Amino acid sequence: MLKQLDAIASPACGFNALRVPFSCELALNLGCRKPGNIDYGANPQLAGLSSGAVLDYLVAECAKRGIVILLDMHRMEAARDIPELWYGPGATYSESAVATAWRLMASRYRPCWNVVGADLNNEPHGCATWEQGQGNVATNWRAAAERLGRVVLEANPRLLVFVEGVERCTATGDGSWWGGHLGDAARAPVELPVPDKLVYSPHVYGPDVHEQVYFGSDGFEKFLPKIWREHFAFAADPAGRKLGPAVVPGEWGGFARPGTKDAVWQETFARWMGSAESGIESSFHWCWQCNSGDTGEFVFHLFQDGGAQAPPPSSSSSFRRHPHALTEPRPLFLRCFCVLPRKGGIVADDWCTLNEHKLANVRRAHPTPTPFPKQACAAPDTTVTRAHCDRGPLDGGVPDPPPPMCGCAIA
Repeated sequence: MLKQLDAIASPACGFNALRVPFSCELALNLGCRKPGNIDYGANPQLAGLSSGAVLDYLVAECAKRGIVILLDMHRMEAARDIPELWYGPGATYSESAVATAWRLMASRYRPCWNVVGADLNNEPHGCATWEQGQGNVATNWRAAAERLGRVVLEANPRLLVFVEGVERCTATGDGSWWGGHLGDAARAPVELPVPDKLVYSPHVYGPDVHEQVYFGSDGFEKFLPKIWREHFAFAADPAGRKLGPAVVPGEWGGFARPGTKDAVWQETFARWMGSAESGIESSFHWCWQCNSGDTGEFVFHLFQDGGAQAPPPSSSSSFRRHPHALTEPRPLFLRCFCVLPRKGGIVADDWCTLNEHKLANVRRAHPTPTPFPKQACAAPDTTVTRAHCDRGPLDGGVPDPPPPMCGCAIA
């Protein structure tokens, strides 16, 4: 772990943030379970630690290297696929259980200066909708994001709240990537109780992940900026008529093998993000490690943008603010649980060699990341327990029964 973090923060890479995926299952059992798939020979310092303690160690070591953390509720169960909605299936992972998980995570890392955001739910898709008002309470991701966002900010008002899109625009039926379409937000925006904390975070990929219809024509790259503006970049509004939230793509990437359409797509997307036209100053690139099956990498970019104000590194300092943008950090995304066949990432199969053609795209997108201070963070608050955080169904939420109590403190 430490060698990888050193590489991530090194001048050769310059990343300043990690998007750290976790499951609802893990969040509800941080002190009850031991992690699997750790090479304790290479990581003797992790021997005997619970899953929660391993995560605490990662957060602390990142702080020492000037790396900030975006917590990502990536799925419900660690060993199961990503569900279509932000809860379920079944009663074990009801909306109230997800809210409990976020109270635990947000409260636990409230003392840690470098935990800066909460990605509420990874890749809503399928039957997930984006509707005004309550709409269909069982599928309306926009309304659920407001409820879960309130939970996070109540527990930790410092955090940025990342809200992904849906797969298909509810108003027009236009399709996109899982979590990729935010077109409905123009008429039905997410509203949070704390100003300047909302970050829209679409996922967007190229032909290596899925062959969208618009990739089929010659010169397809010429049409991409228009599609990106319609799907999500309209909210960044580089013309100056700010809607309020920042737009930070939460995943992009692919193999980008030289000479392929995916290489054309990635270079086009990177150059577009690096231009004034996009209004986007931050992103997370998927991913850093070499064993992501459909993208082959594991790095992300988290940059402060637009109206979203990240918490200062310490009580005595703050980020430099520009008219419509904060400073530009270069982040990194950590896919902690991936066990897919190795196909090459930002780091190659030897876990040492950097894939320079991928780093080149990251630099095109965000050439001047802002360094964060390399300072220790305070210890997480491990006194917060499941019993403190279980509060039953949320007002207006999906009325699923809460999961059974774990019966142990988070430690």
